[in-house]
Amino acid sequence: MKNKKVIRFIIILISVLANMLLLSACGNQANKQKAEEENVKTNAAEVDDDRNEPAVYLVESIDNLHLGSEKFNIGNYFIRNECQYPNHYYIDSDNVLWGYGDNEYGQLGNGQQYGRDADGEYRIEMTPQKIAENVIHVDFGGYFVIFLTEKGELYGIGANLNGVMGIDVSEDYMENPAITVTTEPVCLMQDVTYARASRRGIIALKNDGSVWWWGEIITTSAKNIENTKGVSYAKPEKMLDDATYVTCGDFCIAAIKEDGTLWTWGNNTFGSCGYDSQDKDFIEEPVMVLEDVKMVWMDEARFDTLEERLSYSISPYTCAYPYVTFVEKNDGSLLACGYEVEGEGSKSHTYMLYGDILRTPGQMNGGVYEEPVTVGYSDLFQRIEFCEKAREPQLQFKGVEFGSSPEEVMGFLDGLDIDYKIVDGISDEEKVYEIVTEDQYFTFCFDDKHELAAIHYSAYGTRNGKINIGMTREEVEAVLNKSCFDEIHSDNNRYITVFYQDDNVYEVGYFDGIVYYVEESMIGNMRGR
Repeated sequence: MKNKKVIRFIIILISVLANMLLLSACGNQANKQKAEEENVKTNAAEVDDDRNEPAVYLVESIDNLHLGSEKFNIGNYFIRNECQYPNHYYIDSDNVLWGYGDNEYGQLGNGQQYGRDADGEYRIEMTPQKIAENVIHVDFGGYFVIFLTEKGELYGIGANLNGVMGIDVSEDYMENPAITVTTEPVCLMQDVTYARASRRGIIALKNDGSVWWWGEIITTSAKNIENTKGVSYAKPEKMLDDATYVTCGDFCIAAIKEDGTLWTWGNNTFGSCGYDSQDKDFIEEPVMVLEDVKMVWMDEARFDTLEERLSYSISPYTCAYPYVTFVEKNDGSLLACGYEVEGEGSKSHTYMLYGDILRTPGQMNGGVYEEPVTVGYSDLFQRIEFCEKAREPQLQFKGVEFGSSPEEVMGFLDGLDIDYKIVDGISDEEKVYEIVTEDQYFTFCFDDKHELAAIHYSAYGTRNGKINIGMTREEVEAVLNKSCFDEIHSDNNRYITVFYQDDNVYEVGYFDGIVYYVEESMIGNMRGR
């Protein structure tokens, strides 16, 4: 019996040592660059504690993610509709790419570059511009757009930034991205299978499995405020081999290799790379962080956007989680790491944050917040779940009656489990009291008798489903089957406030003929009219 125990112990020991050697070998073989062996060992761990309920993250569409045992097909992840203020790009059924919206950086590809008007407003082009034919995929980073053709040619249009458009870098591109742009499509790379755009960079997967990155990552929420720029290449730099998929967020990059290992690099201040980089803000070269991975998303779990019209605000349908990385493993489990991700092994750090941090911890003094803030994050992958975001939440408010007391409205919102805040002491016209939903999309306005007088919609649309943010004036008046009874124009006529009477009175704000807010009030109780 003693001999059997000794033999069993030796077998277990050999197995453990073999696994350790296998992981080490995997890391050594996969990292193309100068990193030492210890830099590629996985520092991430899946924490699967059944005692804790997994956190729920919202997504636009579950079906759009292609979750489950469905065989990997890169075509499932092509983006054909990208609606992200201030631009909308879409590929029609004939594989023609169209775009409209802002053109400050020439990103509409029509050979022009629009400046701002005398009031500092964007000149918005609402007529779709034909950009290219034979297009199968498009992505928009904000300063520029990229697209992929059927022949595997990757094109770009827009601001050059740190050489992303393949032309010489302007010294002052940081202060003025509009100084050097491409206003017509330029071919950036050939033999490309897939590509994604971040805010300031591009990741591309070539047909031979090689991974290329160029551009830069800049953060102003760093642990080391003297070092807020990293992973900077003015020309495509080969990062990995043997990959099947790549993606990026605004601050991080990821690749999945043929063996199912996940590799990440970029800004890791909040653990978004799923790796313990300690006091280093940037991971300059790919590190292996997870095995048996099917898919990865950064900042938001989506491909196509469901929204198909441009509105003049951040889309309420967006389910963005900056600095968060999401993963689907081959067994169907979902994991996340990064900013405010909680679980066993999560961490916190106190920073003097400034610039692009998501919250306002205090007053700014010379661009830096005077008070430090403590931020929670996890550089370990934690179990999560996805849930689809409601598409028309305003329809829930049909049961709210004008004349209701604040207590009645709050009780109604509590019943729907909607978070809100109370704002009182307002001296704006007759509005003296407000209940504002936490997302600030809906405001319930009360008069001096503390009775509900109006409902303000800054997203989605009205609770009767008739008027939606993003509609044109022609569409609104066709739905209502009537024209307005009054309107107010701004000095430049870009902003127009129009009043309609239907079942109630609707004050509609138009910008360049597009609805950007609606305020509904009871007939005979129009605020300020």
